[in-house]
Amino acid sequence: MVILIVWMLWKERNNRNFDRRVRSVSEALGWIIDEICAWFMAGYHRLEPVMSALGRSSGRELIAM
Repeated sequence: MVILIVWMLWKERNNRNFDRRVRSVSEALGWIIDEICAWFMAGYHRLEPVMSALGRSSGRELIAM
């Protein structure tokens, strides 16, 4: 989790310095949460407690129609 967040902050720093793109704090947090979800869906299941804390579905539930 720490490595993921530090990596995303590093990427945000690079965007600010080299591309002159600036995100607000809320936009950066949303970007980090989206990346956490992507890592989880890609198979890094150790992030499941984080997904639960964020209120996100693990993608394992079946929806009855």
